[in-house]
Amino acid sequence: MDQKFDDIYELTPLQEGILFHTLVNQSSSTYLEQYSFSVTGKIDLEKFQHAFDTVFSRHDILRTAFIYDKVEKPLQVVLKKRYTTVVFRDIAHLTERSGSDCK
Repeated sequence: MDQKFDDIYELTPLQEGILFHTLVNQSSSTYLEQYSFSVTGKIDLEKFQHAFDTVFSRHDILRTAFIYDKVEKPLQVVLKKRYTTVVFRDIAHLTERSGSDCK
């Protein structure tokens, strides 16, 4: 059978604390990191998706999943492959005021 993961680790005490606080208050964005950026010009979505997949394949942390349900102790599992999907939405028609409506 082909393994679907590269490695399995126990959580560090800090990770356990973050997991605990995240599960206690799931609506909190305290530990959420989000970035946005503007791009001008045309984007080749196929090449962009390929670049995104390449970054994920090179960095274990981007392929790491945290397993905490129905296990004795929470674990982090480094997947061999993590599939991503780049979603493109043209929001040029939105005004600054209506931008908060974009989902």
